Amino acid sequence: MIWILLKLKKDVMAICHENNSMYILAAEYIKSGVNFSDAFHAAHCNGEIISSDHVYDKMDIKRINLED
Repeated sequence: MIWILLKLKKDVMAICHENNSMYILAAEYIKSGVNFSDAFHAAHCNGEIISSDHVYDKMDIKRINLED
């Protein structure tokens, strides 16, 4: 199902002449089991995020712990 949505998203992006790879990256995170909200935060954080959520430790993202 996610591949159908990903293909549809790519098609809509092509029609709108949008080339924002962050949406594709978020879709890949979702495909790997990350929830929608965490996936979009991860895709838009430029590789570094302030969070207490350990889900970001499983990705290639530097997490700055809130407790530190």
